Amino acid sequence: MHSSVDVDYLIRTDVYNYGFKGGVHRRDPVALQPQDFVEEWLTRPSREMQSRSVPETKGMYDELHADFVLGHYDKVKPCAGRWLISLDIDHIGEKDLAKPRRTYFLVRELSKYRYRMESVSEEEPSGCPGKGISLETHPWLTPAEIRAIPKDN
Repeated sequence: MHSSVDVDYLIRTDVYNYGFKGGVHRRDPVALQPQDFVEEWLTRPSREMQSRSVPETKGMYDELHADFVLGHYDKVKPCAGRWLISLDIDHIGEKDLAKPRRTYFLVRELSKYRYRMESVSEEEPSGCPGKGISLETHPWLTPAEIRAIPKDN
């Protein structure tokens, strides 16, 4: 567990899954929920996240990335085979923002616990009607479920 980017949810489950074949590298899964993936994307090094992102997100990654980011989730909701996550970012690295920066993340769930960042924008994408889900859902996996997670190389 470690502190969440969202100051309203103090902790979240971290997933540390590393492979050693061909050198040390982080393997999927890196997160258990789409909003946790957003947090990983914001705070983890580019070498871990670039393969989990479409190239068009690099500019926003460079703007928003820091070891320490704080904000408040506005919504998490399904959106045409993806997840729409909006986050009001208050703090990036050493910089407190004068006003929260609402940012929209479109995350594709490739398989259970495996995600790809597909879009990051300050404008809400169209075509995502409906309500969000509870942000208080944090899955706890049994040892058998952990062992059953597919292992990438």
